[in-house]
Amino acid sequence: MSARGLIVGAPRSGSGKTSVTIGLLRALKRRGLAARGAKSGPDYIDPAFHEAATGLPGVNLDSWAMPPALLDTLAAEAGRDTDIVVIESAMGLFDGIPAPAGQSGSAADLARRYGLPVLLVLDVSGQSETAAAVAKGFVAYDPAVRIAGVVLNRVGSERHKKLAGDAIERLGLPVVGSILRDPLVTIPERHLGLVQASEHADLDAHIDRLADVMERSLDIGRIAGMAGAFEVRSALVAAPSVLSLSNGPDISPAKGEIGSFAPATPPATLAIGEGVAAGAISPLAGEMSGRTEGGATSADRTSSTKLPSRGQVLTTTALPPPGQRIALAKDAAFTFLYPHLVAQWQAAGAEIRPFSPLADEAPDESCDVCWLPGGYPELHAGRLAEAENFAAGMRRFAATRPVHGECGGFMVLGETLEDADGVTHTMLGLLGHATSFAKRRMNLGYRQARLLADCPIGAAGTLVRGHEFHYARLVDAGPDQPLAELFDGQGAPLGAFGGRRGLVTGTFFHAIARAG
Repeated sequence: MSARGLIVGAPRSGSGKTSVTIGLLRALKRRGLAARGAKSGPDYIDPAFHEAATGLPGVNLDSWAMPPALLDTLAAEAGRDTDIVVIESAMGLFDGIPAPAGQSGSAADLARRYGLPVLLVLDVSGQSETAAAVAKGFVAYDPAVRIAGVVLNRVGSERHKKLAGDAIERLGLPVVGSILRDPLVTIPERHLGLVQASEHADLDAHIDRLADVMERSLDIGRIAGMAGAFEVRSALVAAPSVLSLSNGPDISPAKGEIGSFAPATPPATLAIGEGVAAGAISPLAGEMSGRTEGGATSADRTSSTKLPSRGQVLTTTALPPPGQRIALAKDAAFTFLYPHLVAQWQAAGAEIRPFSPLADEAPDESCDVCWLPGGYPELHAGRLAEAENFAAGMRRFAATRPVHGECGGFMVLGETLEDADGVTHTMLGLLGHATSFAKRRMNLGYRQARLLADCPIGAAGTLVRGHEFHYARLVDAGPDQPLAELFDGQGAPLGAFGGRRGLVTGTFFHAIARAG
């Protein structure tokens, strides 16, 4: 792999990493470089901004949620046919959860694993020479994580820049840019983070403004020169590309392969739990189930007292395709689906058929499975409640084929949704729960889910890693059976979770990958 890479890190969220990353990516593209953005940890919003800045799809690299072989496969693909990969850290550079070495979910894990240097963004508002003490702490904290340079953000004046910058450079640490306080470089936010890239009417112009600021404020050439060789040493990545992370057409069934599974002729309608024709894409079939050869034992499928440790199985597929043809809700209310999942599903030969509930569209009747991803249904509850064609189509679909909803999609599958103003809206009623955005409580963190039944995420007994991030609350759990047993990132049990009724399943949990 010929690409070079660097990590944009900071002491905390809100330091300006995203603005620096987006502006830097566009500035690198202006120089004729094939630049790609990546995001450490669980974040489905920033990769869309990275793609908008570069024209190349972004990707998540999560050392906790992704087995090492999958992490390396995605990292290698991110660097394929790319000159430079800029990885934006989530939260602070070293922030993750207590876990075995290299598996905390922090951006620092990626710096160690791939030998990448770090560009440290420091918000120096309200301080001057103290910024050098912070920088020195970053340099000394872990010698295996190399801080290559510093960007000063929210600088108040030339004197402020000199006081902070000179103190840092006396440590032998280069300051490669200083960004003055400017509200124009701020990206609007809402309760789940940044306003989505797709909702910015003038997104490209805003990215150009960010790039202009970075061109004036940063030494772009020097930063590009700091990037180190992006080396992924895993033997698995020597195989041909299996991910559609390029701008080319979707990989067809004849070209796509994941593990030992090679898709054949598209099968007839897939019904979870029924026999499937040979060659059909199924989360229950062979390699795609995540089970070792010979299958899981009954105890493996039903144990509820502890989680297995991460084994040596080389898992390069995040989640098996839930069907040959996937009806995927996609509009302003349904947007949160990790790009690596869609890329791998398409690489395995699955077709994605998007539809818009907000436009009162129903899922394509030719599809095998319907997936309602997360998003912001609480902001569009009235329109969704009035979408009669969408509701009727979903009920027809769910009568014979699997339907799964994640987070916002789970909310829409329930009986009612109360919006921020306290107005209760009727939802699909395919599951019996009720949710409220008026009675808010933040739920945030890594999660592990052991599936209690076959569903589009995988087979019963499968352990899946992901996260929760939502403010809506479950105000009535309803009568449905739970979908999974939930554990936090360190394995502490959180109880039964989600709902299932017939072929319909849903949960607040966002799936990232099967546990390796």
